[in-house]
Amino acid sequence: MELATQRLFKDFKMPPSSNGNDVQFTMDGSQFFSLLDQMLLQVQNAAPSDDTYVRMAFWAASPNLRLNALAPMPHTTLEQRLLAVGNAGHDVKVILWDPGLIEQWAHPEMGAGHHAASDAFRTALDGKANGNISVYLERVNRYVPGASNHQKIVITSVNGQRRVLVGGLNLDDWYWDTPAHPGGMGGYGGSIHDTAIHVEGPATDAVEQEWVRRWERSGLPLRRNTAVQALRPPIGGHSVNVTIATTNAEGWWRKADIQSLLCERIAAANQYIYLENYAITDPTIVAAIATRLSQPAPPRVILLVPFPQGGVYSYLHYITYAKLAFQSCTSVVVPGPQESLLPVSTRTISRAGSSLWQLSQSYNAWSTLRSISSTFYNQWMENDRIQWRDALTPGAGTQSCRLLDIIGFNGGIRMYSPLRVAAGGSSALYIHSKLALIDDEVAVIGSANFNYRSMVYDGEIAAFIRNPTRVQQIRNALFAHWNMGAPAAWDGTAQANRVALGNHTLAPGTRVIPLDIGDFDKTVPDYKQLNFTMH
Repeated sequence: MELATQRLFKDFKMPPSSNGNDVQFTMDGSQFFSLLDQMLLQVQNAAPSDDTYVRMAFWAASPNLRLNALAPMPHTTLEQRLLAVGNAGHDVKVILWDPGLIEQWAHPEMGAGHHAASDAFRTALDGKANGNISVYLERVNRYVPGASNHQKIVITSVNGQRRVLVGGLNLDDWYWDTPAHPGGMGGYGGSIHDTAIHVEGPATDAVEQEWVRRWERSGLPLRRNTAVQALRPPIGGHSVNVTIATTNAEGWWRKADIQSLLCERIAAANQYIYLENYAITDPTIVAAIATRLSQPAPPRVILLVPFPQGGVYSYLHYITYAKLAFQSCTSVVVPGPQESLLPVSTRTISRAGSSLWQLSQSYNAWSTLRSISSTFYNQWMENDRIQWRDALTPGAGTQSCRLLDIIGFNGGIRMYSPLRVAAGGSSALYIHSKLALIDDEVAVIGSANFNYRSMVYDGEIAAFIRNPTRVQQIRNALFAHWNMGAPAAWDGTAQANRVALGNHTLAPGTRVIPLDIGDFDKTVPDYKQLNFTMH
């Protein structure tokens, strides 16, 4: 076992970064699918050559996806556009994740249902357009049943000029929405928020290398030249530094660049850390934020998640909330000794009055140390505790309280959730985006959720963008989308929104409210659900 662990460390290498790139931020289905259609149309209208092609890899796809849902009828579907590209003489290759037999048996909806959808896509397009379209259903040998290759990649090349899209959206109408989120278009409650990044320049080489690595396992030929390099003229006069990072765990091989790079940036944050995701629960990422909060001059931390509605992630977000609020609050309220007049009494523990103030965590070493042996003593968070020692009591011993028993916090960071507010009331807006912003210096956009499975064993891809101008543009667009100001103004605006919501005076539009500890579900879930949650 020690040799296997040493081999994992030996094989671990940080991905290279490249300059000379330009990036375009895209938000929600209307922008993403419109840009995708433009990229495919550009290939369709080009003269055939070995350096002109389409390559895609997705967790899920439907041939009936509407690429221009807001355009007048008839809509152009993904099937129609890919057939047009193939009939124009261009090579089109698509990789779709295909659940194995265990996943299909264990969870019919996410396993067998997903297999049927992927197979329907292959039936509709594989071998069509004079044989120019190939669809490969990829099954990957992984340690954990339910694990998947979750990457979302679009690559188009016209005479070697390559363009790439990576992000959180799958190729399905479920992901359709506009930045205005009017409701009724797709996703939970008809409103779903997602993001992606369009890249031109040398960073596209790394994306194509990852795609080719996956395609080569199929044994199917690559009829086009795979050694073409992206042309690299200055794009719009900008030179954006981009790193393409991945997470992967296939057989005994493991790659965790996304987690490592993100934690590295969190540790260096000075002004703010902003994450939006439907699952901000990876123990290593949470521990990295907690560590930074416990140090001098901590940054402002903003975590945007869907409104808790029970289930696995409501519980896991409670754990995240409790750990991070404990590191940044002025005091914590915990159960006290039983009193005769009250069913339960409480006591408030002051941070300033404690000589010890720390977390005791029970998560396993796999996520942090990449140790194969940790799979034999895997634990979750039921026994995670806060610990303190009264500074005013000589010889006082260490006291503790389970995170699940905490009653409340005074001060400390908050998590937030978006709402769609209309004349008839408000409804939850589902966050499917996988995005991080740090200090207006780094933006992270891709397919990776900030949870344990995406950081540890799913196949994921993300672009790390380092350019203050571009990152600030992304932050301005995103915060305007939420009707929020600068990071320092978030909490005040969100608190006012929650008060106005309760008074039925909250203005229509997309709004953000703060979450309190009582919004989360403390019920310990069935962890089997973790392997089959929606991507």
